[in-house]
Amino acid sequence: TKDFCTDHTSSLKLLDLAVTKVSIALLEGIPSHFPNLQQLHLSDNGLNTLDEWISKLTSLNTLDISLNNFTRLPEILQQSKINALNISDNKIKITEYDIKFPHIETLDIRRNEISDFKELGLLNQIFPNLKNLRINGNPIFDDLSVDEMEVNIIARFENLEFVNGTEISKDERTNAELYFISKANSGSEIDQSRVKSLAIKHKVHVTQSRRTDEDNIMSKLVKLRLNYQ
Repeated sequence: TKDFCTDHTSSLKLLDLAVTKVSIALLEGIPSHFPNLQQLHLSDNGLNTLDEWISKLTSLNTLDISLNNFTRLPEILQQSKINALNISDNKIKITEYDIKFPHIETLDIRRNEISDFKELGLLNQIFPNLKNLRINGNPIFDDLSVDEMEVNIIARFENLEFVNGTEISKDERTNAELYFISKANSGSEIDQSRVKSLAIKHKVHVTQSRRTDEDNIMSKLVKLRLNYQ
């Protein structure tokens, strides 16, 4: 029966085990029975960790572990090749400094427990090639408007093309990054290394005077508007 099962499941590309109370033994058997999986859905199974079996799925590109009990990003995924991760509706805070997922370009991390702007900066470091991010529904955005939320996200993630389902225009990125620079001396939780790289990009001189910075940046905004007309 094992050979029969392998023969008839080896070609499957998608496996949906959402809300099945899947056992650890079954999870560990997935690579041998479904070696060519490209999409795996494990939503709402009470999971809080992933083990070595996930790294054996060498064709996997999409993983859904939403609605589980994860409190941190699964480090084992550094050994996988997935490019899309859905880890929404968990209990995640971003505290890791020494992990990276350069292969992941699409991330859904909505409705977790991200409550600090520093966590956004860490996410940019952990996912350096992120292009598509869904992150609304986290506590950090509770008191922000949609526009304020998007500005704070766009400025911190240098390679993003989509945020919360909306494509980022060139003007939106420029204005978000200039606004981010203007907040450098305002007491906000700002990543100074990010400020420096953006200042070089936009040819803005950042001084100790907040007023000077804002005047400098506003002049850039006016010029940009004229150039885009």
